[in-house]
Amino acid sequence: MLDVLGNLGDFIGGLAVVVTLIYLALQIRQNTATTRVQTVQHLLSSDTASTDSQLAGPLPEILAKLDAGERLTPTEASAYTTFMRGRATDAWQVFYQRQNGMIEEEVANALLERFAYFARTALFGVVWHRNLKTGFPAEFQKYVESHLIGAGEQESSS
Repeated sequence: MLDVLGNLGDFIGGLAVVVTLIYLALQIRQNTATTRVQTVQHLLSSDTASTDSQLAGPLPEILAKLDAGERLTPTEASAYTTFMRGRATDAWQVFYQRQNGMIEEEVANALLERFAYFARTALFGVVWHRNLKTGFPAEFQKYVESHLIGAGEQESSS
């Protein structure tokens, strides 16, 4: 009788371990999903806050001058460089999060495409090489440089 009770206890204990492992796996999956959502929320909130603060300053006029092909004053060029450092840092965050599996590939690509839009301007290429490139990891530098004006033509002609 004691053997039967012992075996039953072992069986129930083993079953409890399996149920606990399944529960923990589900909890980890849910926690991972929550972390990914929070990561994207943080990135979007940061982008929105940055954009809102820039709209209150000289940036809209600077971008309009660039669109019109006008030269920037040194103060405007400095403001543009600062703005683009922020955009590059935001993009690096997304790039890093994607590399480490913290956000989905599709979401990361959409967010990075917003940055790539700015990288496709002639002035950004100049500012990137002169002021911004320093301080970013080589892999991210390579990513940015693949989006600079002329990068596509250079790749396709070689």
